[in-house]
Amino acid sequence: MKKLTLFASLFVLYNMVFAGGLLTNYNQSAQYVRMMSRNASLEIDGVFYNPAGLTKLENGWHFALNSQTIFQDKTIESDFSLLNDGNYKGTTKVPVFPSAYGVYKR
Repeated sequence: MKKLTLFASLFVLYNMVFAGGLLTNYNQSAQYVRMMSRNASLEIDGVFYNPAGLTKLENGWHFALNSQTIFQDKTIESDFSLLNDGNYKGTTKVPVFPSAYGVYKR
């Protein structure tokens, strides 16, 4: 039973290693678009990126509401011989992508 639990845990972690990209959860903050490394953020978006940095905020409530517009076209070319056509075009169109942060620091 222990081996099965260990195997299942490793399988789940293995799949999470390959997750990600520019338009995933790490792009929740509009400030992320300007600076893609928010790991040392001392601002309100530290709720997601750097919770320990929130200790630098003043005591009380802090709120932030941001919105982004995301348009992306991506062309993927593959020379894998068993595919019918090696060219694929993906599009992402998100006119309003809101994010809200709220923190109470004491």
